[in-house]
Amino acid sequence: MEMYEMNVAWMQRTGFLAGFFALAAGIAGCSNGGGDPQCDPACPTFYMCCSASDGIACRDIVNDPNNCGGCGVQCPSGICREAACVPGVQGDGGLPSDGGSGGDCRPACGSTERCCGTTCVSRVGYALGGDGRSDPSFDSCNGCGIACDEERASACSIPGGAAMGAPRCMCGAIQDQCREGELCVSQAGSFTCVSTSNDPRNCGAPGNACAMNESCIGGACQCASAGVACTGGTACCSTGCVDTMTDAANCGSCGNVCGAGETCVAGQCLCGGTEACDRPTSGTFGASCGEICCDGACVTVDEANCGGCGTTCTGEEDICGVPLAIIPGTPAEPPSCGPELGGGFPPTFRTACGGGGGFPGLGDGGLPFP
Repeated sequence: MEMYEMNVAWMQRTGFLAGFFALAAGIAGCSNGGGDPQCDPACPTFYMCCSASDGIACRDIVNDPNNCGGCGVQCPSGICREAACVPGVQGDGGLPSDGGSGGDCRPACGSTERCCGTTCVSRVGYALGGDGRSDPSFDSCNGCGIACDEERASACSIPGGAAMGAPRCMCGAIQDQCREGELCVSQAGSFTCVSTSNDPRNCGAPGNACAMNESCIGGACQCASAGVACTGGTACCSTGCVDTMTDAANCGSCGNVCGAGETCVAGQCLCGGTEACDRPTSGTFGASCGEICCDGACVTVDEANCGGCGTTCTGEEDICGVPLAIIPGTPAEPPSCGPELGGGFPPTFRTACGGGGGFPGLGDGGLPFP
């Protein structure tokens, strides 16, 4: 009877009973401990939203001696293990002699370890930012047998990588474990939290990337213009899901339109189903008017086929040409009949189709003067 009363007195003195019931309440509703204050974002598992002199924050109610099992529950020994206060040993910095939680570790664990059963487990955790899911500390991060969630955390680490401090479940180097509904994934060489419900690179599952132009909606890839995911090798374009291997308006890629008389074969615009006509090009000191598809064959654009099959330039001073690009790399304009020298400032020189392609001139490689 006397021993029973001593145990009850110790539990009351150390806050064990308060910690036990607070932990049970915290686990049941982990976000804010069921009352004020409110933390935003909500606290992860085994943390509780507490108010203290340093402000409102999520507190580690499993290991924090100032919030052991609940907000404000202080351990006289300065030692909190698995949400319960435990007595300390003089001369060892306040840690139990085995650094653990009532296990039977022989030889005794070091000052930076906890005894779980018969195994010494590091209380320092894993290197910050690394993948510590297979490290023993991951399975006992919040106390012996209280593991991190491998879907929401990458390691049990000390925030900031400090030599002192309590380790906790973290995703990567800069954030606590992910919220409910998020996953901790390795991305671009580091771990980060992603929402599989709307992340197009991890849609529905880690690494499941949506196709180009598709969005992730409710964990499923969708093409906005079609309202469904594009399947069967089709691509998401402005007109919906299309087969870019055969669609002349989206040949090879969305928006690539084949010329008149051409068909899309295996993602390439072909004339007569076999020949790819040269496209018009532009440059600083020369331009090519390219070719057009006429009666199943590619023909050179010239004054007899200027911009269309059989379109002939009739004006005495007109030539078939394209305006010379002032800025290199700008898209070529379609060939048309017109004067050699355009107006405006600076003047736009017209390079004749079928000419020598030298310095802009009469189509014979000469200068634009008599």
